[in-house]
Amino acid sequence: MRGVCRRRLPTGRTSVGTVGAGSEMAIDAFLVADADLRGGAVIATCDADDLRRLAAVAERVQIVDLDR
Repeated sequence: MRGVCRRRLPTGRTSVGTVGAGSEMAIDAFLVADADLRGGAVIATCDADDLRRLAAVAERVQIVDLDR
């Protein structure tokens, strides 16, 4: 499990550091990074703003806002 914490997105950047977010977005960043590493995903959420911010550095991750 130790290596997972250091894993970077395929672009070579960590999403939290790239977007200037803090540790409060760590779970969201994990979801986006995992989705990107698995080849992409559509993430449906009520917290779309934060996830969109993180997904901006992922190539194959789309965020869908369930509140709309």
